[in-house]
Amino acid sequence: MLILLWGLINYAFPSVQQTRLVRMEPRLAPVTLSLNASATYLGISLGAALGSLVVAHGGELSLGFVAGACELLGLVALRLAPEMAPTASEAAGPYSGSNAATRPGH
Repeated sequence: MLILLWGLINYAFPSVQQTRLVRMEPRLAPVTLSLNASATYLGISLGAALGSLVVAHGGELSLGFVAGACELLGLVALRLAPEMAPTASEAAGPYSGSNAATRPGH
């Protein structure tokens, strides 16, 4: 049952994240999606490298503790992310609101 839950969460996340990225700025979707994929593959690679180092130097029993520490680090980063995010007016960009009709090319 836990493996089923893990699988559902694991394979549902990329689609939700990609939808979120496209909705943030549809014109930049190809770039943001490719950067997201690159970051995902980099994270997978770094996780595998870290896991192999932990197993080689600390044994299999240490793997859970290091994985838990990585999860806590991720939660801290997630908690700090809203504070680093741009405000609504900054995120809207220069072509939003009343000057949207004066956009170049329109």
